[in-house]
Amino acid sequence: MSKKLRRCINNRQGQVAIFIAMIFPVLFLFFAMIINVGLLVHHKINLQNSVDIAAYYGAAKQAEMLNAIAHTNYQIRQSWKLLSWRYRQLGTAGDYNTHPYDKDARQIRSDDIDGYPENLSGAQKDYYDSPAFCVTYVPFHPMPGSESTCKYQSSLRTINLFRPPPVIAGFLSLNASITAAATAALNTARKRCEFVGQFNYFILGEFLVAFNRDQGERKQLINMLSRGLSESTDNFREISGELVSEGIRATLENNLTEANKAKGSNLKLTVVNGLGLEGCNAVGQADTQAAKWLSEIKIAPAFVFMDSLCDSTQIRPIPKELGNQRPDTMPNFSTVLSKQIENLSQFIGQREAPYNSSVGFEKNPWCMAYVGVKAETTPNIPFMPLNGVKLKAQGFAKPFGGKIGPWYNAVWTSGSSQSNGGKRSDPLLPSRLSDKGQVANYQDASRAPNYSRFVGDKFGMKSRAVQGQWGRAIYNLDATWSSRPANKLEAEPLDAKKSDEPNFNHWNHLQDEFGTKKTGDILAWDNEQDAYPRMRSLELAAILPDQFDLTYYSIDPDFYHNYYIKIKEGYIQKVPGFKYLVRPDLGVRLGNKNYTEYSIREQYKALEFVKTDNPQIPEPKVDFEKKLLYVALDVAQVLTSWVGKNLKDYSLDEERFGKCLTKPLKNGGETIATSGDCIIGGRTGYSVKLVSSDYLYSEDLDLGGENAGPGKIINPPPK
Repeated sequence: MSKKLRRCINNRQGQVAIFIAMIFPVLFLFFAMIINVGLLVHHKINLQNSVDIAAYYGAAKQAEMLNAIAHTNYQIRQSWKLLSWRYRQLGTAGDYNTHPYDKDARQIRSDDIDGYPENLSGAQKDYYDSPAFCVTYVPFHPMPGSESTCKYQSSLRTINLFRPPPVIAGFLSLNASITAAATAALNTARKRCEFVGQFNYFILGEFLVAFNRDQGERKQLINMLSRGLSESTDNFREISGELVSEGIRATLENNLTEANKAKGSNLKLTVVNGLGLEGCNAVGQADTQAAKWLSEIKIAPAFVFMDSLCDSTQIRPIPKELGNQRPDTMPNFSTVLSKQIENLSQFIGQREAPYNSSVGFEKNPWCMAYVGVKAETTPNIPFMPLNGVKLKAQGFAKPFGGKIGPWYNAVWTSGSSQSNGGKRSDPLLPSRLSDKGQVANYQDASRAPNYSRFVGDKFGMKSRAVQGQWGRAIYNLDATWSSRPANKLEAEPLDAKKSDEPNFNHWNHLQDEFGTKKTGDILAWDNEQDAYPRMRSLELAAILPDQFDLTYYSIDPDFYHNYYIKIKEGYIQKVPGFKYLVRPDLGVRLGNKNYTEYSIREQYKALEFVKTDNPQIPEPKVDFEKKLLYVALDVAQVLTSWVGKNLKDYSLDEERFGKCLTKPLKNGGETIATSGDCIIGGRTGYSVKLVSSDYLYSEDLDLGGENAGPGKIINPPPK
């Protein structure tokens, strides 16, 4: 071999180049794999984040609907409070013997305790437990005659009428004139006696029918919204009436990378609506029923009005059941109100749905509200196999922290369609309609209208402290009451006007609401002058949120702007079939420019008229600071839903709970208020959080109250 050839063979220069040439494909493969895996992880994280955001969006829309339902449920509570207040305060204040407001002394008696005397029996016990409604007393205008048929209400004492003197010397014209005058006066008293029973029946009947109409139409709104939330297993309606699926898809796609949502990625979206699944949806429910995750609290209240037995010598009070056409429930008839009573009586009694008596709904805790979103995609990533890699992600979010309202009972065992054990959340409410043993006797005190003012309340509206404050306020609506001489207490002033207060005519419009006129207003209103009467402020102040309400309800201070407009102009326009009046909060008068945009925060303006801590003020004012301590005196106190300290600390922030530290600017601005119209402070209604599928599949959830036992939800996601 030549020397030159041997030198070439032994030359080791260039070996690295060969090695590099051989290792380059391997290095390139690792490089591509790093790029590939990095992009894959990036798109996977993006897909999971996008799915979580989409689920959060869906649950936020679910929460908005639940907030509207929760507040409407509270409106029913307020309507019931109004009826109970009218029955127990307007209907008992005419009594002179037992009522804590002393009419002769013009002051509240010293025993105005938060309770009532023990060891009572007979008529006196009934006066507190199940009173007979009696409203025919001075100073109500116009009162027929000079005597008050309610004066001895608490004892059912007989009112003896004077007898015409015998005509001993009938030929004497003076003696005959006296006899004729006395007989005419006696006949007039007897006619008044026949009238007052009818009038008590009619006024109480109006109040009851107004309540049934109001709560019936509010129930129908809840029914419609709940069925919309349970539209299907993969969709539901949002507050605007639109189907939420389009918003969920748009939210998902707007957050995806281009590779995840490109045409070739074969993006596939699956949505699960928890409230649309079997056992919780609206399948098989009538139009007058809510979806299965809500249970209506149907009650069987009993109302008693004061009638009178009228004969030639006396007027004897007779309590009677407020019924419809049964002879024993009808008042003593004359021709005065017979036609009106005949028309009204058909609406009295246990009505068909939706106008059956109710205090709203309780939510089944075993039907969980949540939204699940699952997405699959095959992103186009460089250096991927021909068919790519399919990415999958799922996420769940649920509303939490809000309150639809209290259960009727404290325990709700798994599998039950309603709360079914433990103590009653509000033991002062009338018996539930399904409690057959409690609804047979109308004189049963447990059926009389009442409600708890705070958790653990034993008296409600039958408390002497409550009676005293409202009794004084009712009497002092009459501007001349405090200045009348003692012997003129029961005489109507000669210069009395048709609109003087308190006035029966200020509820005349309740009859119109049953027909064609639809203002949504069931409060007192001066119809003759089309003006705001002072009785209206008493009624509003009487139904303001109290401690019981703050505990069990989500209350929105501005339901009108936050929900009513969206429902009226959006939801019911896109979801046909709703034929009832959509009602804002009590106090609204639709069509009146000053009282159309009306919410809870407007109700609080009534406090300025009735609130005082000075019992000597001779005006219709109430001592909330020392006597009626249960009333929430600031609208910000309704902000009692969950509010955490920050995004990392979910524990309760007591500094913001039930307070509003920074309010929105009146002229608007870029700062957005939280639910409850507060910038910094508490909030109301439902919030939203992400949850794991393990939680939804768990079989040891404590959801039914104390001692209900653990269980699993009715509507877990399909596996």
